[in-house]
Amino acid sequence: MLTKIMKRVTDYLQCDHRILNERRLMSFISNNPYYLKDKPQTLQQGDFHPGNLIMTSGKKLGIVDFNHTDYDDQWEGFVRVPASIKIGNAPLAIGQINGYFDGSVPELFFPLLALYQAIEAHFCIVEAIAFGQAEVSRSLVRSRSVYENYNGFHTCIPIWYRGKQIYCNEA
Repeated sequence: MLTKIMKRVTDYLQCDHRILNERRLMSFISNNPYYLKDKPQTLQQGDFHPGNLIMTSGKKLGIVDFNHTDYDDQWEGFVRVPASIKIGNAPLAIGQINGYFDGSVPELFFPLLALYQAIEAHFCIVEAIAFGQAEVSRSLVRSRSVYENYNGFHTCIPIWYRGKQIYCNEA
């Protein structure tokens, strides 16, 4: 997982685009890799968000778009939760998290989610380049939103999640 993260950061550093508060994000990423210690890897769909959910003719929920399938930490899949927020549905995002953990979210979850979202805030820019400037611009906005959701990465629970605040290690 650390190798994958470092590749994403390296790819970002080699691209021509920069995000606001880059130094703070990079510091947060480099100061918190221990959250990954002993995290098991599992097969994941890789792009789980509301846009990849479908209702079957039998009224069952289905998932599409498996072209990002990979082995990752099982909690990394929650990095796409902000897509729920983007469509104005914080309760869906909160429900995804609370439902997954049956209402008892482990204390390690939110700092790890903050780390994954800090990494994604960088990587989404690199991925967007292939789709043109409009997508790069959207990714830059998304990056800023992630930064704001975590109060500049001073807190590890995003502002849209209702619950106690856990303060992150300072950069």
